[in-house]
Amino acid sequence: MEDVDFYYGGLRPLVEDPGQKTSTYNASRKTEIFDHKDGGFPGFFTAMGGKYTTSRAVAEEVVNRVADFLPGNFRSCETHLVPTSTGDYSDLASLIQDLSRRYPKIDGAKLELLSGRYGSQAFSILEHSSAQEESYLLQNGETFYECELRFIAKREDIRFASDFFFRRSGVGVPGMPEERETLRIVNSLGKQLRWNAAAVKKETQSVKERYRIF
Repeated sequence: MEDVDFYYGGLRPLVEDPGQKTSTYNASRKTEIFDHKDGGFPGFFTAMGGKYTTSRAVAEEVVNRVADFLPGNFRSCETHLVPTSTGDYSDLASLIQDLSRRYPKIDGAKLELLSGRYGSQAFSILEHSSAQEESYLLQNGETFYECELRFIAKREDIRFASDFFFRRSGVGVPGMPEERETLRIVNSLGKQLRWNAAAVKKETQSVKERYRIF
């Protein structure tokens, strides 16, 4: 355990597979949609299994099932024709070119980094950015910018620093940033969320506690 700096786990919503006897890690990520009409609950559907990359397709199928059940005429769901808020571009190179035209004073490496992280949502993130803005060094050597922090703090439901570090931004997933960087991030987050000095101190300590190896 002396060589372990940090670890984390996740949950996978799996459909039970009677043929898989050894490990859930190798279990299928297939999706099943159950219609409970035979159980006396017409119009009640349950979607199980799947993964993030297939969630929109599953949602589309569920909407179509509900539309078939409801009275009236509905057109088929068009989710597959509508880009996500981050995916409204043809290819990454074109996106970076469009960003450079919109923000000519922003460094190209920064544009490339943010386009890779956020796709077309980078346009919104960079609206209040500048060439001299604050940045933070993460444990894996990547840079995290103040414009990202502000955007996430404004858009996401963040109550605690751990929400930001591990669920909303992922800045803490590669490992705990250096203590100075961690304090700078929490201080800036506290300004966005109007935390007082005591709250900033408490939230900084709570982030550190998440990295303890028991």
